[in-house]
Amino acid sequence: MPVRLDSRDPGFAADFDTLLGSKREASEEVGAAVAAILADVRERG
Repeated sequence: MPVRLDSRDPGFAADFDTLLGSKREASEEVGAAVAAILADVRERG
C-alpha cells in the first residue's frame, strides 16, 4: 500500500524512519514481470 509523507508534518521524521525500517517485498510475479521487461528492452532497445 502506498504511503504518503509530507516533510512539513510534525511527525515526518518518525514516519520516515518507520517507512525505511519496514519490510517491503516484491512478489515473485513482479520479479518475473520486471525480468521480462528488461529482457525485451535489451533485445529490442
